[in-house]
Amino acid sequence: MIIDVAGALAKALVYAVSVAGAVVIPVRPDAKDVAEAARTQQHIETARKMVRRAIPYAATLVQVNRRAQVTAHSRAQLQALGVPVLNADVPLRTAYQQASYTGDPLADASVLDDISAIAAEVMALVESNHGA
Repeated sequence: MIIDVAGALAKALVYAVSVAGAVVIPVRPDAKDVAEAARTQQHIETARKMVRRAIPYAATLVQVNRRAQVTAHSRAQLQALGVPVLNADVPLRTAYQQASYTGDPLADASVLDDISAIAAEVMALVESNHGA
């Protein structure tokens, strides 16, 4: 199950995180999103203390231009802030924009590859948490 909660809604975020098997923090490659990811990490720590269990989490970069320096810089900034980052990301693709009209982003094979890579890393997060 996926729960999408706005990061600014701290109460809803902490509640959703407290019941989550894993948390993925979507981060656009810009300073505001990187800072928000660090705040979300603090909310995850609050939820972890509340429920007294580990809550695996990681950021994933979204709407990225893989060739742009800002993408690597954002990844480095997240890591410097102690926010784990998935290797998989979501590149800026026309298919995602078209999906807002068609409702079917998975019609594009590249999108399926993007989502499958993220899902595999999230499953590894969950599995490593259960093995710990």
